[in-house]
Amino acid sequence: MNNEITFLHLPKYIVDRKFNLSEEEYAELDKLAKLMLDSDKNFDKLLEIWNSKDKFRIMSGGNE
Repeated sequence: MNNEITFLHLPKYIVDRKFNLSEEEYAELDKLAKLMLDSDKNFDKLLEIWNSKDKFRIMSGGNE
């Protein structure tokens, strides 16, 4: 507790949709989060996602 990290930046599509995502989109985010738990081991998979899915690269945050 109390060691949580606050992320001010997140994918813009999530903000644009006011966090109203489908079950499939939540499942996709869960899969991404699991890969990020061991980013060194999963670097190639994460790089493939970065290069192929713009929706995860276009960010919103801070004062937006």
